[in-house]
Amino acid sequence: MKIINLTFLKRTLLWGGLHFVVTLGALLASLESLGHFDDPNWEPSLISKIGETASNVLLFPAANIMSSWGGGIPDLLEWAVTIASSLLWGAGITGLLLCRRNLN
Repeated sequence: MKIINLTFLKRTLLWGGLHFVVTLGALLASLESLGHFDDPNWEPSLISKIGETASNVLLFPAANIMSSWGGGIPDLLEWAVTIASSLLWGAGITGLLLCRRNLN
């Protein structure tokens, strides 16, 4: 009996990689407002607001794990948690798509 089949693993890596790229893009879009941090009259753009909201959703649960450790975690560990979170999202998306296909 196979615990994990190769198709599930490939699709998990594909969806996890896609999730990671989209997460980084959303994070970069949300950081656009940092240049105007000291200007009290500046209003963030719609792209910045969307990026911030999307990165908050896409970084779950990694952001919660990292914030529970405080601000002093090593960068390598932060990247590892972020990549693991993307793989978790990839496995979830793959599982849902495979279940949906099996139900039809």
